[in-house]
Amino acid sequence: MEQIDLDERIRTLLEEQRLHDARLRGASKMFLRLAHPKTLGRLDFRREHLEGAYLRDADLRGVNLYGAYLEGAYLRDANLKRAYLRDAHLREANLREAKLEGADLKRANLTEANLSEANLEGADLSEANLEGANLEGANLSKADLRKADLEWANLKGAHLEGVDLRDANLENAYLKRANLEGVDLRDAVFEPSNMLGMRIDDDKGNVYECQRDGWYIVESKQSSDYLV
Repeated sequence: MEQIDLDERIRTLLEEQRLHDARLRGASKMFLRLAHPKTLGRLDFRREHLEGAYLRDADLRGVNLYGAYLEGAYLRDANLKRAYLRDAHLREANLREAKLEGADLKRANLTEANLSEANLEGADLSEANLEGANLEGANLSKADLRKADLEWANLKGAHLEGVDLRDANLENAYLKRANLEGVDLRDAVFEPSNMLGMRIDDDKGNVYECQRDGWYIVESKQSSDYLV
């Protein structure tokens, strides 16, 4: 009877599986890039491995990417409106200027992701990890950021009107010129120094900025600014 080298056979099977998985990942990336958006919206990419995928300008509206692995993916200008990205792995992904209105990103890992100028209006980012993420100029109005981790996040000039930041971690976050009108900060963790440069509007069209010695009106129909 021919002797079988089990170790060699196992190595061969594992290599075949690795190549098969690699082909599947490549096919998935190509399909996401080229498929019709109406088709994509009905498909399931849960926990799919799409690391480093190039998906610039891709139309991914309503796509199910629950728990998908998208670390380092290039999604600049992608349309992800109402996409299901709960528990997705998006560490260091490029989502600059992406359209994410109404997207579900609950518990998503967006550590050091680039979300500058992205539109996240009404998105669910509760419990998401946004540590070190770049959100400069992003539109987060009416987004849910309860219990989100925003430590060291760059929120310069971000639109945060009506955002729910209850229990969020904002330690060392950069908030210069961020608009926090109507923001709920109950039980949020942040340092007072983070408020320097922060801007808040009122219902009279005045814009207040936090400076070292108090809050000043920096935009107003009145002829002069004053300390409040």
